[in-house]
Amino acid sequence: MNERVIRRVMHRDIERKRRQEMSELYGSLRDLLPPEQIKEAVNYIQQMRKKIEELRIRRDKMKNSLPNLSGTKIASSNGTDNNLCNCVTVNPVQYGVEILISNSIKSSDLGLSRVLAELLDRELNVVTCVSTRTKEKILHKIEAEVKDMMTSLDLSVLQERLTNAIS
Repeated sequence: MNERVIRRVMHRDIERKRRQEMSELYGSLRDLLPPEQIKEAVNYIQQMRKKIEELRIRRDKMKNSLPNLSGTKIASSNGTDNNLCNCVTVNPVQYGVEILISNSIKSSDLGLSRVLAELLDRELNVVTCVSTRTKEKILHKIEAEVKDMMTSLDLSVLQERLTNAIS
């Protein structure tokens, strides 16, 4: 016989033996669990799959609602397509939050002082605030740390309040 054929036959036999051993192990595990617990486990797995799918849908919706700061068109607050809109994104980081603000140069008042005041009201320490001007936008990156780590911070509420501050 050809060496290649011999290896293939040996591999097939080893794989068959592995599957048979796995089948026996699953059977012995199944014998150890009472039928009610098997039903509970099946229900739990189904619930977790449903929850995973719900979270996946929620994640996708959140991804689609994030503002795009790369200059591509996004919807502005008045509902028209405009790549010059004012946008706020709040992202959690290890020590607090990172806030990204994209503001049209045509906007006369950024409201950066209102943003900073809002952060102080929420007991966040501003660590850095960097601004960059492009042809059509002013981009701000603010990093803030939470004063009291025990304080829970709702990022969606913070993002909404900061959006209102720059509007």
